[in-house]
Amino acid sequence: MPNVPRHDRTMALVCYGPSLTQSWRVLPTQSHDVFTVSGAYAFLRARQIIPMGHIECDPRPHKADLLQDVTDATTFYLSSSCHPSVFDAIPSGAVRLWHAWEGEEFEQALLKEDPRAFSILGGSNVGLRAIAVGSALGYRHFAIHGMDGSLEEGVRHAGRHTGKPQKVIKVRPEGSERWFETTPQLVSAAQEFVGMASRLVTDGYTFSLYGDGLVQEMLRIASNQPITLTPEETLSCPIP
Repeated sequence: MPNVPRHDRTMALVCYGPSLTQSWRVLPTQSHDVFTVSGAYAFLRARQIIPMGHIECDPRPHKADLLQDVTDATTFYLSSSCHPSVFDAIPSGAVRLWHAWEGEEFEQALLKEDPRAFSILGGSNVGLRAIAVGSALGYRHFAIHGMDGSLEEGVRHAGRHTGKPQKVIKVRPEGSERWFETTPQLVSAAQEFVGMASRLVTDGYTFSLYGDGLVQEMLRIASNQPITLTPEETLSCPIP
């Protein structure tokens, strides 16, 4: 995968959180470049939307089960960490390979194989990694759907998901009066996102989040914007 110079187009990053069941209706497919992760690809394909790109890095085989109605009109940005079954599910000509950072030892081994190669830093889940991949593709503006970091009426995803269940907990972010049903993994990723966004906005990045989950509430507190959003509305950085 090439490292592309920065440009002014916006990546509509579509994650698979429950608010996607509402916010997909206002997805700006004409003005933004639509990229999906996880089950969001099949979700949009079922609604006659063809994403420009799909990003994956999870090494588990169940990710192949989430890829439905695959078309080579989408470019699939697959990490070398992905399970072989994911590669098998996609036309070879539609795949662009990238490498997820796994430490110095991995980086040295990668450079021995290909001195031009580079690995991409990111976070603990594919949504966070997708922002890093988007950055490598030149994007600095992100409109994010379905990155909720919490459950909605006990539901963790916008549709079918074949991953293993996670322990459900309730949390209230500092500075908020609201409680959210979530998981330890989602809480960690939410903290990572807010910290990452806080750093990146100083370099000209912008983020707009659709929905009203834990991530949006944490960003709202960090942004000093005490407002309530419906799933179709957005919350935007910058963070002061």
